[in-house]
Amino acid sequence: MRKGQAHLIEYLFTILFTVIIITSITAIIYTFYTNSIAVESKESMRQLAIQVSNEVVKAYNTAKNIKSTPENSTSVLLYETDLKLPSKISRRNYEVVLIPGSSVWSTVQSINVGGQQVNPVISTPGAKVIVSTTQDPVESVEYEIPNVDITIQGRVENGINSTLRYYRYNLNNTISDVVILGGYEIILSISSIG
Repeated sequence: MRKGQAHLIEYLFTILFTVIIITSITAIIYTFYTNSIAVESKESMRQLAIQVSNEVVKAYNTAKNIKSTPENSTSVLLYETDLKLPSKISRRNYEVVLIPGSSVWSTVQSINVGGQQVNPVISTPGAKVIVSTTQDPVESVEYEIPNVDITIQGRVENGINSTLRYYRYNLNNTISDVVILGGYEIILSISSIG
């Protein structure tokens, strides 16, 4: 091998090694950046989910015992508050979704003890608040809303129109209560699938 070729090969290996080092450092920095944003946004989302859950419980406790009976095919607004949600979470767009508790979806757990099956445990999911980012890194936090036996629904993006309302409605002489987050005007309630 000639001296010129040896220098050229050495130069190419130096460039290749430098590119690998720079790529590795960039990947490490990017991973650290996305992980730190994910941790920061998850904590902010958890706090926001707790705030929304507390507001739903407050609306429920305030309006549940109000003695008001709407006429057939009408509704009455019993409680309303603006949640004043932030426009961003950790500089990321986000959404808040209220998921109603339902007997339609059940969780069945089969438990084996000593090789024998014990009675299955059937549980129905309760109402939840789900807060998730809509930009990378996409993260999500679920938080259960305790002791709310009414329908909840709604969705808010980036804190826009974050009004929480508690309605009592009469549909075919059946009175029901619902908590709605956001600007929804249609009330959905699924009780069974036939």
